[in-house]
Amino acid sequence: MNQLRAILAAVILQIKQSRGRNFDPFKYLVPLPGAIVFAWIARQSPDPAVVTYVLVGVPLMAISSAMMFNVGSSLEIEIRGGTMEFALISRTQVLTVLISKSIAQVITSMATALISLAIVFAIVHQFLAVVYSGLLPFSLLLALLSIMVTSLFFSPYLFLIRGGGGLFAVYGPFVTALSGFLFPTATLPKALYFIARALPNSWAMDAIWQSIRGNVTEWQVVLSWGICAAVMLIWFTVTYFMVKVVEKRIRVTGDLARY
Repeated sequence: MNQLRAILAAVILQIKQSRGRNFDPFKYLVPLPGAIVFAWIARQSPDPAVVTYVLVGVPLMAISSAMMFNVGSSLEIEIRGGTMEFALISRTQVLTVLISKSIAQVITSMATALISLAIVFAIVHQFLAVVYSGLLPFSLLLALLSIMVTSLFFSPYLFLIRGGGGLFAVYGPFVTALSGFLFPTATLPKALYFIARALPNSWAMDAIWQSIRGNVTEWQVVLSWGICAAVMLIWFTVTYFMVKVVEKRIRVTGDLARY
């Protein structure tokens, strides 16, 4: 219960800080050129399911891109900002702080997602065409959770490999392409397909595509949910142990001041 209260307080703080003096409204416009291009391409398709997939996928891609950088670099920002020492001496676990930042980032990224959705809708002029409309909201929720878990992984990972924010120029497009935000994972070449299956995002987008097209049974959509949840659990477990390694390394070696 104490950890839940800490998460709630940290989420509120993060949202307030994101609206502080350094607030930059232009950051919400960064994904718009890509949204325009992808919407124009989707408009050429006569298949309503394809257009709907882009309507859903482009906002999710905008959220993922923002979270990959902001959540992935959050541990480095805490260290360079001199606030990590307080986290280490408090009862709040470092992982709790990172989870709070990821939840706050999802909330603040919704504005970008809605702007992207509006742009795509204005170009394609089509409402959602969904077969399993009752399953789509759960698939979308799972996609948001998978984006959070994937973003969390990179925070301790970049610390352990001494990587800076510039590495997101490499990881970001790679993860985005394999996640299937713009096209189903099944259309990838076989080598990339098997790599993509290690990402929980790809299974969540499978569930979204199946919910939209309805070319499988409802139970197959539920199966995609289950696989996505299992892959997310693996990623979160690995992240948990990496955070513990980071905490131990900082406490034992005193690397924090020299990071």
